[in-house]
Amino acid sequence: MTLLAIALAILTLICGLRAAQLWKRSSEVVPEPEGFEPVDKTLREMWWQSADMKAAEISTALNKQAARWIAAAVVLGCLTILAGF
Repeated sequence: MTLLAIALAILTLICGLRAAQLWKRSSEVVPEPEGFEPVDKTLREMWWQSADMKAAEISTALNKQAARWIAAAVVLGCLTILAGF
């Protein structure tokens, strides 16, 4: 039982670290507009808004993945506790 608990604890750590890595990457997403910058003020605002939307989509996808890794870490953590008894 002890080896099983250690293995589960290591898997829990790996899942938690992967989630932290994904959340760090999601916080570092920078809006990067594509193409040339428009001269017109209204078009320039829309150009930046489009870049902001794409950055938000990328960040959201990374956060979603991180949440799944955290869920796996929680389940593995519970199994670790049960295996330790």
